[in-house]
Amino acid sequence: HTPTPIPVETRITLSPLPPANEGQPYERKLPPDSPVLNIGFGQDCGLAWDGDARRIHGTPTISGDVQLTITISHDGKQHDIIQPLHINPDPKSLWQDNPSDQSAPFAKPDSAETLQDTPHGRLLAARVRGRSHAHVGSYCDDDYRIASHEASGVQLLIVSDGAGSASHARLGSQLAVNTAADTILTLLDDTAKPHHKLAQLDADKRKQIADNLIANALHAAYSAHKTAAQETGIAEKSLSCTLLITLTLPLADGSWYSIGYQVGDGAAALWFPETGKLHLLGTADSGAYSGETQFLTAAQLQPEDYRRRIRINETASAPSVILMTDGVSDAKFETDAALADAQHWRAFWQDSELQAALAAEDPKAALHEWLGFWSRGNHDDRTVAFFLPSASNT
Repeated sequence: HTPTPIPVETRITLSPLPPANEGQPYERKLPPDSPVLNIGFGQDCGLAWDGDARRIHGTPTISGDVQLTITISHDGKQHDIIQPLHINPDPKSLWQDNPSDQSAPFAKPDSAETLQDTPHGRLLAARVRGRSHAHVGSYCDDDYRIASHEASGVQLLIVSDGAGSASHARLGSQLAVNTAADTILTLLDDTAKPHHKLAQLDADKRKQIADNLIANALHAAYSAHKTAAQETGIAEKSLSCTLLITLTLPLADGSWYSIGYQVGDGAAALWFPETGKLHLLGTADSGAYSGETQFLTAAQLQPEDYRRRIRINETASAPSVILMTDGVSDAKFETDAALADAQHWRAFWQDSELQAALAAEDPKAALHEWLGFWSRGNHDDRTVAFFLPSASNT
């Protein structure tokens, strides 16, 4: 006697759907011969089933696994299959924004913005913590200083990036920008010295004064580090930082004279939007390893070192001056070759969100918000400073 076979229920499976990404448009079209009749979603997720077009589409608003009820036709009957669709989280949502301890020694605000309208244009700067620092509640290691010296016409911009490996980098950058700026402004104020006549001097004397202003600023910044280390008992190396300084001013004949200095990474440039002309005001120092750079040390006080770093430009009209720490330059330019390419600077300048920030009713807040732009893998502190000349100077 042959036993009667016991019917075995056919198990119906479908190929898994490719994962979606939170915040990014998703579409999955099913082939015409697919047995799928309908797809229901276990929760609101920003996706929908379009039966006529036989597709899942939309922009996910959540992350995680969403249970789908997929109704198919099989052997003349309808069957429901439960299957998950995975939605990857938006990377930005994984970062926390935890405040730093404002009661700790050398604490400073997690962000800052400054706007100053001057007789020659507008100075605007902002700094924000990188996501990596905000996530763990540590400090912003960047700093900046902008100032306009009315008597001489000098527009001054300074930015600094504290070394990531330096435990008191936030103080190092703060001391560097403030002492360098105070030193330059004090020299320009002193009518007993020739610095205040920078615009009236002949070319050779002007170059000597330019070198002298930078040299004094560097000595003051380095001395401030030494003094702070001695007074507080912290290691001088824990204050390590980069330093980028730019002065630009009008001359009597209507041309503009610009002085640039850079030690470390980041970028400083004169940019002419109308012509697309670019003058870099320094070269980023880079080491053998990614992220390695030079910081302000006693070596930078030697005349042969600072003189080779100083760049002088005389231009027919007022430039737009742009300074940035590597949190911005690495994200926006990526390579040294791109930093030297005017087309990359044009793309940077013409970025619609940046232009909207510069033209906003509240440029400080708008620039702060712009600095939060997303760039995969670039989560360092960010600082940018601008001198935007008035139309009459361009």
